[in-house]
Amino acid sequence: MRKSSRQPAKRSARKPAPKAARKPAPKRAPKATRAKPVKAKRAGNKKPAKPAPQQKPPRTPTAPAAKPPVPAYVQAPVRKTTGSIGVRARFTDPLRRFNEHENIRDLIEGQAARLGDKPFLVCEDDGREYSYRALHDRTTRVANLLRELGAGNGARVAMLLENSADAVFVLLGAMKSGLLAVPLNEAFSPVQLRSALEDSGASLLVTSPANWQRVSSMVDSLPGLQAVLLTGGATELGGVRVGQDHRNLAPDGGFVPVLSLDACCALASSSAVSSPVPRWWDEAALIYTESEIKNPRGVILQHRQFMTSARWLATWLKLDERERVMCTLPLFHTKAQVMGVFLPLVLGATVVISRAFSVNRFWRAVERYKASVAVAVPSMVGILTARELSGARVSRTDLPWPAAHESPGAACARDDAEAREQGLARGHDISTLRMLVCGAAPLPRAAQKAFEQCFLVPVIEGFSMAETTCFATLNPMDGTRRLGSVGPTVGNKAAIQDDRRPARPLEDNWQPTGLARMNPPIFPTAEVGEPGELCIWGENVMKEYFRRPAANPAAFAGGWFHTGDVARQDPDGFFYILGRKGEEIIRDGKRFMPREIDEALFAHAQVEMAASVGVQDARKGPQVTTWVVMRKGTFEGGAADGRLPRDAAQEQHMTELLEAHLQGRLEPGRRPTTILFLPQIPQDSSGK
Repeated sequence: MRKSSRQPAKRSARKPAPKAARKPAPKRAPKATRAKPVKAKRAGNKKPAKPAPQQKPPRTPTAPAAKPPVPAYVQAPVRKTTGSIGVRARFTDPLRRFNEHENIRDLIEGQAARLGDKPFLVCEDDGREYSYRALHDRTTRVANLLRELGAGNGARVAMLLENSADAVFVLLGAMKSGLLAVPLNEAFSPVQLRSALEDSGASLLVTSPANWQRVSSMVDSLPGLQAVLLTGGATELGGVRVGQDHRNLAPDGGFVPVLSLDACCALASSSAVSSPVPRWWDEAALIYTESEIKNPRGVILQHRQFMTSARWLATWLKLDERERVMCTLPLFHTKAQVMGVFLPLVLGATVVISRAFSVNRFWRAVERYKASVAVAVPSMVGILTARELSGARVSRTDLPWPAAHESPGAACARDDAEAREQGLARGHDISTLRMLVCGAAPLPRAAQKAFEQCFLVPVIEGFSMAETTCFATLNPMDGTRRLGSVGPTVGNKAAIQDDRRPARPLEDNWQPTGLARMNPPIFPTAEVGEPGELCIWGENVMKEYFRRPAANPAAFAGGWFHTGDVARQDPDGFFYILGRKGEEIIRDGKRFMPREIDEALFAHAQVEMAASVGVQDARKGPQVTTWVVMRKGTFEGGAADGRLPRDAAQEQHMTELLEAHLQGRLEPGRRPTTILFLPQIPQDSSGK
């Protein structure tokens, strides 16, 4: 509508100059005068039938007049790119119209009015339940409290909390009030934690008594921090008095006041949120990644991105309001936030949240709460499988084929009281679990096969990162999953960039987005099957890195978000992650990624984990060192439950066995030059 109204003005602006030179001014004036009486005449005839249709919106339904209009690029038609990489640009569909809610506040209020006392949140640790109505009440109190403590529009609210109901209420309450939630990783080192708190410039910090000691020494020196809110209802902690009333609060001697979240929320209003209504493009969260050890980068995400990602995943996985989603991942992960909070919220389903992942309680929780979807990372897949196989006392090569709700432990007695006490799947009914959604790190094919053969529950693997608001690609649930692949795109566009080839122009007239950096002038150049950097383009891509002016141009070079992961794409649009950019090994003229070695080793029955790294030796040239973690009991009499060799003879024997295993699977130039054994390989919270 706006473009059409501006175009006539531009045409009339071009014509006056040449016509004025030929003295056609008298003709122009009558044209203008004639045009006006025609319009006036039509208005005077009072024909309401004609103006009425002109004021109606074109074909597609739009939001009410009070809400902001949908940008043209959101309503653009679906297009396909020609050439070897023809990926459907599904993100150009009007995704927001999948959901009638305009922002996260509107979403919570709407679901509370519709669903009322239906359980939204169940705490696995103690069984407490919170309905949609209770969610609306608690988040409204939190939102009003944060505003009463002085947090203005766009302020950041830092969260250092374990998974709990309070963590969910603070996360959604901050977004509901138009503030930015900043969930922090509990595994951050003191240096990382201080860096994130200083970088975010948080106005408020919400933490638990368990984490108080980690932040107590730094809160008074953090610039801009106005107050600390403690969960748990404590009145005194470590010699610090915890305030119970936030009204008329004044700092005492320059020290940051410490308040009780529960006591202050009880005094806050629950009738309505006093702050302005957020818009769907407003910033909602600041997520710090672990890509930089000493200086983690903050990712800015908006209201629309959480809601759009959740709706796309629900549609892609064919989920509905009957689901019970079990989340054991920490809520600082965008995958845990989207899959464990926003997806159930958008669907009107129920989430079962655990304080932390426990191999002893996982299957008990599945049975007790009848979970239908579980969210996981690759390390959880391997731990659950290894635990079950050791308890069932069978090898992976001799797995029986049990009934749909039983594990290989079905070979033992079904009423095995010991197995139930240990939390093994064979002692529980897990028939309600339909899928395990996995991402955040590469999932070895052997680990996925072993899990699915062990529990008969499909693992849906995808590619997710904070910068893409959860999953950018994901295997489908309709039987077309591909082992080792992270699936096709979900609600966005993805392609492979080959830096060794010149860029080529776009082969289609794409609608531009509202952000200049997201108007790609070039198309990634890699052909089908060729490796290159995975690039993402769509509404799910972050707004920008927070306070990183030097990092943003490189991250959005060419209008695409560059993930830093090397991948390839098959003819059917499925993507395969090969490793991180910069990990590529060049030896004997051949290029390969360390993950090829790891995947080959995972196929060995006694290998639990492997990690390969290329090392440049000045004298010998490129070398490859592989660290291997063996399963318990591999080395008789060895340390770390038999994971480490007892002596040099055992080490030499196992090294020779592994080298023989790799001979039939890898070319000589792709094999490791050194194999070392470790009791465990360090990983971050996402299993990387």
